Amino acid sequence: MEAEYRRPLKVSKQLRLPFHYSEELFRYFGAETVDSIDNSDYENATIIRDLNMPVDGSLKNKYTCVWDGGTLEHIFNYPAALKNCMDMVEIGGYLVLQTPANNMFGHGFYQLQPDIFFSVLCVQNGFTDTKVLVQDGWKRWYEIVPPKIIKDRVDICLSNKPCNLTVISKKIGDVPDVLSIQQEYFVDIWTNKNTKWSSNPLLEKMFKTFAGVRICQFIYFNIFCRLFEGMKKKRFYKPVKLVSRI
Repeated sequence: MEAEYRRPLKVSKQLRLPFHYSEELFRYFGAETVDSIDNSDYENATIIRDLNMPVDGSLKNKYTCVWDGGTLEHIFNYPAALKNCMDMVEIGGYLVLQTPANNMFGHGFYQLQPDIFFSVLCVQNGFTDTKVLVQDGWKRWYEIVPPKIIKDRVDICLSNKPCNLTVISKKIGDVPDVLSIQQEYFVDIWTNKNTKWSSNPLLEKMFKTFAGVRICQFIYFNIFCRLFEGMKKKRFYKPVKLVSRI
């Protein structure tokens, strides 16, 4: 998959700038047919659908690529909207999603994290080779290592700039009618008894007290956050150490 989506792109014609919608961009890269879906016709979408509801059979397995450049986080029934996108990709095609991850409070209904895509876009649900990239601000990109590989949650604490996720996954089979999703990290714990949490009674008692909570908050906000950027540069911060720089 990596070689396929990083290969030089076929250009069908010269791109005329500026353009206000993405159809011209996709045609520039060789798309023969471009459809757009919206709940309203106010921007002349070719298909009018409420993605809170399942799409009909005529749209399933129809497109070589389904691209979401920032729509799904605005749809209340996010699982249904994501499944609609999965259903619309033809077998052998690709699903590409871009969505807010952090520091975009008020932008949409949701800010997402990598584990939902590793958990949903898996072989059991008809997808494989799922890649999740995080864009830290406008300059730094990281590829996330799946939790099942690192045996831990990817608790990335990045900068105070807007962070976005880009997800790329290849469809290899039909999507089940009903998706039953559990967070991948916890499934590994249940299945393999792979837990790193200690059960020290003294520590547990301290953290449950008001004083313990206040101490933790002080350490986090006044020490850890101030030192974080320096720690990250030295690769001491574990989640950043477990992602690969693009």
